[in-house]
This record gives sequence, structure tokens and C-alpha cells, in this order.
Amino acid sequence: MKRSLFVTVALVITASAVFASGAQQTTAAARPVGGPLDPYTPPLTITTWRGLSNRTYTDGQSFEDNIWTRAIERELGIRFQYVWTAPSNEFAAKINTSLAAGDFPDLLTKLNLEQYYSLARVGRLAPMNALLEQYDVGQVRKYLDFGEGINRQMMTINGEIYGWGEGPSIMSGLLFAARNDWLANVGRSMPTTYDELIDVLYAFTNEDPNRSGRRDTYGLLASAAFLGGGAPLEPFFALHQSYPNIWVNDGGRLVFGALTPQTKEALRALRQLQADGVMSPEWPVFGAWSEAPDEIARGRVGAAFGAEWWHNWGAVTQTVMENPGMVWEHNYPRAANGDYMKRPVTAQVTSINAMNSSFGNPEALVKLYNLHYMKTTNPATADGNFHTIVTPDGGRVSSFFYWNDFFAAHARDTNPVLARAVTRAIETGDPSQLNPEAMGYYNGAREWMSGQALQVGNDGPYGNYKTFGPNGSMWLNWFMLEGGHVLVDAFQGAPTRAQAQFAGDLRSMRDELFIQMIVGELDLDAGWNQWLRYWENNGGREWTEQVNEWHRTR
Repeated sequence: MKRSLFVTVALVITASAVFASGAQQTTAAARPVGGPLDPYTPPLTITTWRGLSNRTYTDGQSFEDNIWTRAIERELGIRFQYVWTAPSNEFAAKINTSLAAGDFPDLLTKLNLEQYYSLARVGRLAPMNALLEQYDVGQVRKYLDFGEGINRQMMTINGEIYGWGEGPSIMSGLLFAARNDWLANVGRSMPTTYDELIDVLYAFTNEDPNRSGRRDTYGLLASAAFLGGGAPLEPFFALHQSYPNIWVNDGGRLVFGALTPQTKEALRALRQLQADGVMSPEWPVFGAWSEAPDEIARGRVGAAFGAEWWHNWGAVTQTVMENPGMVWEHNYPRAANGDYMKRPVTAQVTSINAMNSSFGNPEALVKLYNLHYMKTTNPATADGNFHTIVTPDGGRVSSFFYWNDFFAAHARDTNPVLARAVTRAIETGDPSQLNPEAMGYYNGAREWMSGQALQVGNDGPYGNYKTFGPNGSMWLNWFMLEGGHVLVDAFQGAPTRAQAQFAGDLRSMRDELFIQMIVGELDLDAGWNQWLRYWENNGGREWTEQVNEWHRTR
């Protein structure tokens, strides 16, 4: 892990040297540009690379020829020529190889942050500030400036932006979810305080919430993904003012959140829950997307922390459809100190797209995102088929992934905006202003409200209502942002040398030792001291020094 991250940066630096020394590059003479949505005439061919996923395509479509590539060629006059393709699990390594050889296409997609910073600093990426002002219809700049403007800050190098990608998502929300039938069976309401939340977890473990007459349930779901996955424990740490994935400001000095006293207290609380049977003894081996959702579907667990898409998870909707009258309730939990939990936001950007500085029409990247906005978000021009295609047999294919597999899904923060529009339409009975994507959520929500919903699985009527309807989970994102219940990573600079070399190993050891402390394989005090020593002696000291040097000079 340590070596692969280090090599990524080294390869980029090598690539810049090869580029400068005359290795073959793709270049194109500038074509007339026109307006933000005008097509290139004659068509403009852009070279790029492409990762291949296991995505399902409808009949007559493929990764090379689908609803998105057709619209791009038809409406923008842009064609893609792939210099190479690779399976998704080999894609990152293939990019490294190309950069090391100096083989740069016109459009560089899915760069990581290290590659982006390194390439921009040696002049290999086209500057985008002026092009955004001239050609952006507003959506890219709105994305960059959303929330606290962290996306713009992360993408800016010496005052210039050279590309954009996915995240940090300031409105990727977290929630606490619990089965309403189990709450009723144990005589509890949805918890509004930390103590009530813990009480519910114990009741779901000890008070026969499924009325089976056996001790066959437990309170809190977790998985081997630990801090991440579909049922992350990261929110539980946040309830104790612990943020083990980000850097926090401690009296003017930046400290990695996994090292704070609050983190040790969160581990102590989880250790107690584990010892009392509130968590499954097998959770450290549960796959985040396999065994963990199976526990939900089998009715063994009644509560979890999750993301705003919780109600669209197949295992969740299965429990709803198999238990008439049952739903999962959700809320934004309060921390142990009585305040609302602060949602940690990691300062990471992935899947960055940028243009080769030698390419004659770098504004094409802006125009591509303009088209994405017009097809997915603008109420006057959006087309629902660019989000979901309904097949002749009634199946649903998520065509928005055709775009996401190629470019960055930077529009993720539009979902809370759609939730406001859908809720307004439900409350007024007037859906005339909804775009096709929002109309799909509206129709699904109305179907659920009518009591006629039969569909099981992702993006069904139940999920549409509980996610986008009144008091839906997407509304928690607005509550979180507008109420100031967000804690953004205090380190927002370029990856440091020590981060590239040591971060992967340190995070891996953090997870390993923390899990051992929670399940009782390590004494809490002894395990905590072991973790602090490991951090100090295996690159953590250097990483901390470099992060604080950035903090002092920012």
C-alpha cells in the first residue's frame, strides 16, 4: 500500500519529464468553439482512455455507443477515440503506466489527486478559470462553490483550476435508522438523545423485538468495512466528538482524528456494546455489501447508521415489503454531549477530469458538463432516459452510470435540491415544474402514499418517498448543512510526501487495532497505546509535521 501510493507520484513526475523531452503526444488544432452548447463543425475527435466496468447496457448500447455518447456526438459534435481501455480493476495501474511513458491523451479522466496536482504544477494540464467564466452555464461553478467552497479550494493551484472530479461531498448525509415495528414492540419511540439511542439498541437486543420468543436479534449493524460501507460506524464515533478519518484543529495544531482522547472513549463505548451482545460477534467478517445487508433482510438486526440512500438499499426495501405496515424510521442523531452530531467531511477528490495543455480545444470539457446539466437537471430540457431507461419488459437500467463510468459524477449534491422540489410538488399537488428525474421520484412517492406500491429493490416507491418526500432522508442534508452540523477536514492541501508513503499503512493498522479493541482481542488501554506508538514510529510523525507546515503557511 505504501509503495503503490508513492509510485503514483513518482510516475507522474517521470511522465512530465518524458513529455518535455519529446515523447509522442496527441494534439489537435483549435476548432471554432461557438457558444456553451454549440456543436463543433466539423466534429471534434478527442482522444482519451477508458476503464471498463461490469455495467449492464440495454439492447443496442455499449460503452462505446450509448445514449450519452450519441447525444455528445449529435449535440456537441464530439467523438471519442480510445487510446486504450482496461478492466476497472486494472484502470488505475494502466493510467500510471501511460503517465510514466508520457502517453497523454487529449482528455485525462479519473485522475487521482496526486496526479492532478503533479501534472498541473508542471504545466501538463490546461487552465480552466477563464474557460469556466466564458462557457460554463453555471453548474460546474455552482458545484465548486457549494457549501463551504471546499471543492474549489481543493482544485485550485496558485489561483487556477485545471479540472474537477467527485467530492468532497459536503451534503453526503448520515442518519440513524431503526425499524418502527420493533420500536413499537419494545415500547420505545425513535430516539432523540444519545442515551435514548443506546437504550433502543439494548432493547432490540434483550426485549424480543421480533416477538419470536427467542434471543435471536441484536441492536446495531456493522461490517468489515468498519468506518465505511452501507452501515458505517463512523457516525457512532462522531457521537463522541471523534473523527478518525479526518484531521481536526486542536488548539491551533492539526491532529489526526484517530489519535484524540474522544476516539478512545468511542472505542470504550463500542467495546461495552460488543460485550453486552448489542453487536453481532461476527460483524468483523461481514462483507459491507453481502453479509451485512443479509442481516437486515433476515430480520436479525433492527438499527444502523447509514447514508441518505438507506431507504433505497435492496435489503431495507425487502424488509418493508415482507412486513406490511413496517417502515424504517430515521433521524439525525444527537451526540453524547447533547448537541447534534457533526458529520465529518473528508477533504478528498477522486475521478478528476482535466484536459491536456497541448490540446487545442480545452473548453470541450466545460461543454460536456453543460450537456450533462441540460440532460439531467435543467427542468426545461432534462430527459429522464439519461437517468433511467425503462426496458420493454418493464425493467429499469440506470443510464446515469453510463456517464459516471466515464466522467466524474460531480452532480451528486443535486439530490437534496430535487428533494425540495419533490416535496413541494407533493404538498401542492403540482408537479409541473419537475424535471424528469424528479418526476420519477414524485411518481414513486405518490405510488407509495397511495398504498399500491409493490416494487421491491433499489429506487422503488418506498425509497422514493422516504428519501425525497416530506421529512425524507435527503432533507437531513439540508438540516445538517444549514444547522452547521458539518466538520470539514482541517487539512485541505495537496497530499504530502508522508501521506503518499505512509497513509495507507497507517489507516490499515488503525482499523485492525480498533476492531481488536472493540471485540476484546486487545485490552483497550494496551491497544490504544500500541496504536499511538505505531503512528509515531511508522510515518505518522512525519505526516503530522508536514500537515502542520501546510497549516502554518496557508
